[in-house]
Amino acid sequence: MKDISKIVETLKVEFDKHSPEILTGLGLTGLIGSVIFSVRATAKAVRAVDEKKKELKKEKLAVNEVLSTTWKFYIPTIISAVSGSICIVCATSTNTRRNAALAAAYSISETALNEYKEKTKELVGENKSEAIETSIQKDKIQNNPPRTSEVIITGKGETLFKETISGRYFKSDIEKVRRAENELNREMRNSMEISVNDVFVILGLPMTGSVNDDIGWDIDHGYIEFKPVPIMTEDGQACIALDYAILPRPLGRFA
Repeated sequence: MKDISKIVETLKVEFDKHSPEILTGLGLTGLIGSVIFSVRATAKAVRAVDEKKKELKKEKLAVNEVLSTTWKFYIPTIISAVSGSICIVCATSTNTRRNAALAAAYSISETALNEYKEKTKELVGENKSEAIETSIQKDKIQNNPPRTSEVIITGKGETLFKETISGRYFKSDIEKVRRAENELNREMRNSMEISVNDVFVILGLPMTGSVNDDIGWDIDHGYIEFKPVPIMTEDGQACIALDYAILPRPLGRFA
C-alpha cells in the first residue's frame, strides 16, 4: 500500500508540474476527435435521413424531423469538443496563475534587492557601495575571463565590454553604448517597453532565447540606464562591465 501511495503521490506531483502541457494536449486531442466524430456522425446521419424519407414516403423531411432523426449521432462530437475546450481553458488559466505568481515573486525579489542596495549605501557610503559593486564585477570577470574566441566583434569599437545579463564579452565604444541607451529610451517612449533581446540587438549582440523577449524595461518602472563599471582583467586588459541601474522585469501580460 505504501508503494502504491508513493506512486500516486509522484504522479500527482508530475501532473501538477506539467498540467498546462498535459491539459493542452488533451484539449487538442478532444478538438481533433470532435472533427473525426463529426465526419462519422454526418455519414450516419445521411443514411438515417434517407431511411426516414423512405419510412415516411417523403421527398424532403422537415427541420424538426431531421433533428429528431440525427441528433443522437452528434453526441460524441459535442462531448469531445466541449471537453477539449474545457481542457484548453484550464491550461490557459493555470498558465495565467503561474505567470502572475512569477511576476509577484520577481517583484518581491526586486524590492528586496533595491532595499539592500539603498541600505548598503546608507551604512557604508556611496563610494564604498560602488567599490563593493566593482569588486563583485571583478570577481565575475576573474571567474569567467575573456578569451579571444569568445569575444563578440560588433564592429562598433575596440573597447572590451562584458554584458552582465548574458555574461558575454563584446567589443564596442562607450560613446556608441551611450547612444544605444538613448535610442532604446527613445524607442521606449514610443512602444512603452523594451525587451532584453532589444538591448542585445542594438548593442550588436545575438539574441538569446525567447524568454528574453518577455523580460525587459517598461515606461512605468523607469528608463534603461547602463552602469559601466571599469575593471582590469587578470591579464591586464581594460574591461567595462555593462551593468544596469534598473533590473529587467516581466513585460506585458507577465507583469
